[in-house]
Amino acid sequence: MKKLFLIILVSTISLSIFSQVKRPNKSFLQKIEQRVGLTDVNLEYFRPSIKGRIIFGGLEKYGKIWRTGANRNTLITFSKEVEIDGKKLAAGSYSIYTIPNKKSWVIYFYTDTENWGVPKNWDSEKIALQTTVPTIELNRDVETLTINIDNIKESSANLVIMWERTYVTIPIEFNFLDVLEKTTKAELNRNADDFHIAAVNYYERDYNLVQAKIWMEHAIYLREKPDFWDYREYSVILSKLKEYDEAIKAAKYCIELSNQEKSAQRDVAIKLSKESIKEWENEK
Repeated sequence: MKKLFLIILVSTISLSIFSQVKRPNKSFLQKIEQRVGLTDVNLEYFRPSIKGRIIFGGLEKYGKIWRTGANRNTLITFSKEVEIDGKKLAAGSYSIYTIPNKKSWVIYFYTDTENWGVPKNWDSEKIALQTTVPTIELNRDVETLTINIDNIKESSANLVIMWERTYVTIPIEFNFLDVLEKTTKAELNRNADDFHIAAVNYYERDYNLVQAKIWMEHAIYLREKPDFWDYREYSVILSKLKEYDEAIKAAKYCIELSNQEKSAQRDVAIKLSKESIKEWENEK
C-alpha cells in the first residue's frame, strides 16, 4: 500500500513538473501601461465576471474590504509622485483595496504588494493613502470587472473601476509642471537639441518664459551653424514676453536662414514667420 502511494505521489509530481498543458485562470489577467504627462502608470489585475451572480451586496458584501479583483491583489505603480484627494502618494507600487458601499467606496493604496487577496492581518500602518469616492449607478451591467486609466490630460487622469452596475472614479493629479521642471533639470545634457526642446516645452505651456528664452539662446549659441527653426521658436518666446521688436528681428532672420535651406520644414517656417511679423507689428 505504501509502495502504491509512493508511486502515485511520484507520478503526480512528475506530471506537474513536465506537463506542457496550461490550466487557464477563471479570471483573466489584464495589464495596462499608460503615460500621463511624464509619469508612467502600470496597472495589473485579474478580471472576474458576473456570471449571473449578484456582486455588490451579494458576493462582495458592503462594508467589507475587497481585493478589487480576483486572485493576486490588484497592483498599480507610479513612476513619479502623484496626488489624490489633496494627499501626496510617493512613486512606487501599491495594492488597491476597496470597501464597497451602496453610495460610496473607500479606496486604499496599500504598501504591501505580496498578498493573495486581502491580508490576513490588515495593517493600517501600511495604508499609504486613503480616500472615499461616490458611486455612480450605470443603466446596464458591465459583465467583466474593468479597471482603467481614463480622462487623460497632461497633468491629470482618473482611475476608473466598473463592474455590475457600479462605476467609481478616483481623480489623480500628476503635477505635470513640477515634474517637467525636475525632469528637465535632471536630464538636460547641455547640448543644443536639449536646450531647444526644454525651451519649447516651457513656452508651449506659458511656463517660466524667461527660462525658456535663456535656454533657446543657449541652443542658438551652441550650434555650429545657425538653425532657422531655433530662430522661429525664439521669436515666438520673445513675442510671449512682449519683446516684439526683438521677436520681429528673430522672425526675419528665420526667413533669411530658411531661404538658404532645402528641407521640407523651411516653407512652414517662412509662412509662420511672415504671419507672425504682421501680427506682432500690430501689437507694438
